[in-house]
Amino acid sequence: QEVIPRASNALTYAKKIHNCYSDSQHDKQAAPKSLQLLKQMVNSLEERPHQLEPDMWIFNTVLLIWARSGRADSGQVAEEILDMMKLFGRNRSPSEFPYPNDQSYTFVI
Repeated sequence: QEVIPRASNALTYAKKIHNCYSDSQHDKQAAPKSLQLLKQMVNSLEERPHQLEPDMWIFNTVLLIWARSGRADSGQVAEEILDMMKLFGRNRSPSEFPYPNDQSYTFVI
């Protein structure tokens, strides 16, 4: 399990997730790694709420990685990510957090 240093911010996670996307064509572990990183971000929000907030790009990139993965469990994981997005956006206004969006659902389809 990869652990990101405590001093990391959302940009560090975004770069790691982008690396998973770049590696996703030849690395079978790219999809699970991207989900792990996203979950680390979301779980760290209580400690550092404004430093680790995932944005639409991060959520949608993880969805795209899973859509490209060809894994048997990709549909189930995509639903989990969409649920995470909805839960994350529950206490925010739609203009602040309009997720999931059309692109999110397109990746899932």
